[in-house]
Amino acid sequence: MRDHVQRDLEVLGPLPLEAPPAALFERLQAAIAEEARPPARAPRLHLVSLVVLPLIAVGALVFDALLRQHGVMRADASIMAHVCAPSAVAALALALLSTGAAVSRGRYSLGQSVPILRLVTLAVAPLSLLPMLLLAYNGAGRAPGEVLHPLGLPCFSVASFIAAAALLVLIMELRHSVAVAVPWRSAALGSAAAAWSSFALLVHCSSVDLTHLLVGHFIPVALFPVIGLIVARRYLKL
Repeated sequence: MRDHVQRDLEVLGPLPLEAPPAALFERLQAAIAEEARPPARAPRLHLVSLVVLPLIAVGALVFDALLRQHGVMRADASIMAHVCAPSAVAALALALLSTGAAVSRGRYSLGQSVPILRLVTLAVAPLSLLPMLLLAYNGAGRAPGEVLHPLGLPCFSVASFIAAAALLVLIMELRHSVAVAVPWRSAALGSAAAAWSSFALLVHCSSVDLTHLLVGHFIPVALFPVIGLIVARRYLKL
């Protein structure tokens, strides 16, 4: 049977293909030219980074201050303003830059490149330590009479809440819009969310005890890239 089909095809030769009408391409080009372009989507990063995420941090700090009956700002903020202010600015800059890179649409509207997302994911945790070390090196610490949890568990709870809420906002911002590098984008979102918790605790808690800082301040920052990788990737994919 196969031999008969092959002989028939050799006799017929190549089958002719019907050419499209001559004016088809002109009509298609005219239709495309008349099609209205969709309006450019305005970036919402400005609203997210400058309004929603800081409000989450401030709200959590106010609630914690009312619950534990102490100030919103760290106890040594007034006497160590020359050190606290630059440290807070550095932590805020880290939060803004990491958030901007994590949610950026990039040059081709596909998001930032993998090297940048990888840098955000891996750099936020160690960089968040620098403002804390700067305060400790310059003699910052709790004010006389201030009682802080030795393990930093209240700070761990506050940091986890801020990071989780920030991650939720960022996921809602990018849901079903990421086509490439979804795992690294998800982890970068977790790091950006954790950077906001690091900034909030820096201006809220005056402890420089190593155990307190490790458990209450640093572990949430280190964990949330992994949490972002696990949780966010489910909602970002197209």
